[in-house]
Amino acid sequence: MRSRSILTILVMLAFAGACAPASEPQPVDTQADADAVRALADRELAAAAAGDPSMFSAMLTADAVMMPPNEPARAGAAVLPWVQDFMAAVTVSNASYQHDEVTVLGDVAIHRFSFTWTITPRAGGTPFTETGKGIHIMRRQADGTWRIAHDVWNTDAPAPSM
Repeated sequence: MRSRSILTILVMLAFAGACAPASEPQPVDTQADADAVRALADRELAAAAAGDPSMFSAMLTADAVMMPPNEPARAGAAVLPWVQDFMAAVTVSNASYQHDEVTVLGDVAIHRFSFTWTITPRAGGTPFTETGKGIHIMRRQADGTWRIAHDVWNTDAPAPSM
């Protein structure tokens, strides 16, 4: 009975190996794709600075995941309300990205960035400037354009003392 279980496992492993791709996908990092990815990221920051949730959400996939600092992740339909609340609470100014790295692999792109922005609470309060870093994972759409599928960022500020 034991040898039958081992044989079953071996057959399953052989089948899984036969179904695996013959080789890893080859990176396709064309200048045009990398430029489009950087341009999309810049438009995202411009939408945040404009305080325009519709403009911002138009750059996201329908199943986008946002992972803001010190908050739970938001996915799909939960992203737009978060964006609306953020833009209703603060204004963003002096925003810029440093495009640290862009890697395009077929229809997926990884954009690693650093940022600086000034946040001003709409309810009053002192504006503050943040620097930070993040990762966008973008997907090419059927029409050839890129959209943000995952947006993860955090600030360089030290965590509060415990």
